[in-house]
Amino acid sequence: MGSIRHKIILSLVLMSFASIALTAVSVRDLVLNRFSQMTADPATDRFALECLTYYRHYGSWEAATQAEDFGQFIRRMIDSGALPPPQEAIDQPPPNNDLFVNDQFPPMGP
Repeated sequence: MGSIRHKIILSLVLMSFASIALTAVSVRDLVLNRFSQMTADPATDRFALECLTYYRHYGSWEAATQAEDFGQFIRRMIDSGALPPPQEAIDQPPPNNDLFVNDQFPPMGP
């Protein structure tokens, strides 16, 4: 190939590209996992609340399914005020977590 100097330079360049690629893959995985967790947790909590309300109202799953459809029950409970309406994801404040501290970054935009 050439001198030892060229081999060292080539190996350093290849190691730099490998490091950049590994960092990019790691950051992508972290962001996707965190986004999935932030969107799934409120939806899961809401669904659990709705199921528990449905079960407690009728006393058993059999009685509940015979009496009223789950979707109709939830709409009726929301309309009557027994259950709060579901919040859109954009209306929910971000969870307080250790990964992102808002004080470290100034707000962007006007």
